[in-house]
Amino acid sequence: MPLGEMIGIAVVGSPGYFMRFPVPRQSPDLIHHNCVGFRFSGSGAIFKWELEVNDKPAEYEVGGNLTVSDSLFPVEGALNGVGLAYTFETLARAYSGGEVK
Repeated sequence: MPLGEMIGIAVVGSPGYFMRFPVPRQSPDLIHHNCVGFRFSGSGAIFKWELEVNDKPAEYEVGGNLTVSDSLFPVEGALNGVGLAYTFETLARAYSGGEVK
């Protein structure tokens, strides 16, 4: 039983990052990008990005040179041009003027 409304996910990057690297069009394109990782503080495990491939859920172990343990910091890394961040759409909208593509 769902406990609330479905929450959308977005993979985001800064305009400066996308001036240096192409926008990923499909999930496999992420291997060519610096992605901001998230480490669970309790277990130390790295979160696998959960995306859809051919309308089926898939997990991706992304690579990058920044891993954080606070859920707000991936977006901060993306805003600073470090790489791509996996975040909630509502959080991304707060930084994009309401538009998430």
